[in-house]
Formats: sequence, structure tokens, C-alpha cells
Amino acid sequence: MLKSKSGNVYKEGDLVYEIFLNYYYRDYLNSFVMSYIKELESRNKLIEDINKQAENKSLIFPRVANSLFLSIYGEFEYFLISVCNVYKKALNLRIAFNDLKGEGVIGALDYLDRVVGIDTAKNNKYYEKITHWNKIRNYLVHNAGIIDEKCQISISKLNLKYISSFDNNVIALDFNNCKEFIDITQNIQNDLLL
Repeated sequence: MLKSKSGNVYKEGDLVYEIFLNYYYRDYLNSFVMSYIKELESRNKLIEDINKQAENKSLIFPRVANSLFLSIYGEFEYFLISVCNVYKKALNLRIAFNDLKGEGVIGALDYLDRVVGIDTAKNNKYYEKITHWNKIRNYLVHNAGIIDEKCQISISKLNLKYISSFDNNVIALDFNNCKEFIDITQNIQNDLLL
């Protein structure tokens, strides 16, 4: 059973309940992945070859963290779009998610704000961070992580790191960044129950 802040109760079999339950399971699995990664980082400190330690820390771990972030981001995007579709059906709304301009996480948050009536956008304390994470996601996917001045703003706002690689600056997330993003998604998720 799920209970919203407004007192609505969602039970097994309700579309809203099933969408949130599915995402809770994904979140739970992500916690296992994060635990495993912490173990890998601990083991790295035990490696006697300091060059291998440095290689893992500066090359391998950032690539794995970038990939993990993209996986978590994709799951969150799928969840938000599913929530939009479920609320459209449950509330018998005339406007669908696809009817609005905007896509992905930002488009879904806009739909939930403007059409469903959940305060997810401009007044929400997580909205600015999500827009910066969205930019990071887009640069990782569409620009091989290579940053420019526009991306540098998001890197600064989120306190992220980058590395120099082949005459370019490239996004280099760490596992704490992934955890920060998970925390933001969980906070937003808590605000989505009507």
C-alpha cells in the first residue's frame, strides 16, 4: 500500500501503485550496485601497484560511474514517463505527455506540473539540479562526454569533475555523483504521489 501526502491510498493492482513499486525495485537493485562499487573502491586501495591504483581511480572508475549514471538516468526517465501515462489514464486527462513540447525527464516533469498539477517544476528545489543533470546526460550520450562552455556551467553547479583526454575535457563522474543523483530522484519520486 502507498499513501500520498494528500491522503490518497494506492493498493496492489492500482496502476499508480504498480509503477511506483516497479521503480522501488529498480532503486533497490541500484543500492546493491552501489554497495558492490564501494567494495571495488576499497579493494583498489589495497592494490600494491600504485600505477594500477591510479589507473583504476582516474580512468576505469569514471567510465564505470558515467555508465552507471546513464543507466540510472534512463530508469528514472522511463519511470517519469510511465507516471505521466498512468496519471493521464487515472485522472481521465485529455492532454497526453506526447501532446506537449519537451521530451524525457524535463518534459515529463513539465507535464506532471502543468497538466497533472504536481509541483515538480520551477518552484521545486530539485528542478534546477535535474536540468543540470539532464545536460550532463546529453553530453555523455550525444557528445562522448566532451564538454564545452555550456556544459561547464552544469559541471560547476553540480560540483563535478572532468579529465583531459585527447585534447578535450571529458566528464568524469564518480560514484558519489551517482549516489547524489539517486538521492534527487528519490526526493522527486516522493513528491509524485497525488
